[in-house]
Amino acid sequence: AACDVVGAGAGALAAARLTGAAAALVEHVVLAAPPVELTDDEELLGALARVERLMLVLQGTRSSRPAAGVHELRRRVRSAFLVYVWDAGDALEADQPARVLALIDGFLKRSESFIVNWGTLAVNP
Repeated sequence: AACDVVGAGAGALAAARLTGAAAALVEHVVLAAPPVELTDDEELLGALARVERLMLVLQGTRSSRPAAGVHELRRRVRSAFLVYVWDAGDALEADQPARVLALIDGFLKRSESFIVNWGTLAVNP
C-alpha cells in the first residue's frame, strides 16, 4: 500500500530520495524547507521529475536559502506545488507550526482539491 512521505529540512532530502527511489509506494510528498543539496543533485531531480505523485513544497518567506532552488525544483517536477509560508524562516514547523500543520493536513486530506482551492493559509491573514 502507498503511504504519504513528509520531510522537513534535511528530512526533506531523505523524503525526496525515498520518493525518487520508490515512487510506486508513495501517495503524496511534502518537502518543507528543502535544503540546497536537493536541487544540486541532478540524478535526484531527474528521478523526481518522473514522479507523477502530487508534491507540496513549502518554503518560508524569510528563508536563508536561495529561492532559486525551490523554483528550480518546481520547474523540473511537474507534480510539485510551491507554497510560501508567511513569516517563517528555514524551521517552518517551529516558526509557524499551526500554519504549516494546516497546509500539510489540508494537502494530505484533499489532494488535488487542495491545489485548486488552498485558500489563504499561506499568506499573511
